Amino acid sequence: MTIDVAKDYAPVPDGLEWWTRHVALAVDSVAEVDAMAEQIRRHGVEVRGPIDHEGVWYSVYCFDPNGVHLEITHQSRPLTEQDAAEARTALHAWLADRAAGELPG
Repeated sequence: MTIDVAKDYAPVPDGLEWWTRHVALAVDSVAEVDAMAEQIRRHGVEVRGPIDHEGVWYSVYCFDPNGVHLEITHQSRPLTEQDAAEARTALHAWLADRAAGELPG
C-alpha cells in the first residue's frame, strides 16, 4: 500500500522569512565546513558563505536539488548561560513585536 503524505498536509502560511526554514548539518571543524563547501561548488552549486555567526557558528549555505535550504555548520564554542539569556531576550522582543503587528504573521 502506498500513502501519499503530501495530500494529507497543506502548507500553512506563518509569516516567517524564507531563510528561517532550513536544515542545519553539523560537522566537526571549520576545515570540514570549508572542504564540504568546495566539494559542493565543484558540482556547480552556488554556496553562500562562509559566515561567522558572532564567533559561535561558522556556516555555509546552499540549496539541494529539491530546493531544500541547507546549512553546513561548525559550532566554534560551547553556548553559555549568557548566550541563553540573550536568546531569551531576543525571542521575547520578537514575540512582542509580532503581537503588536510590527512583524508579518
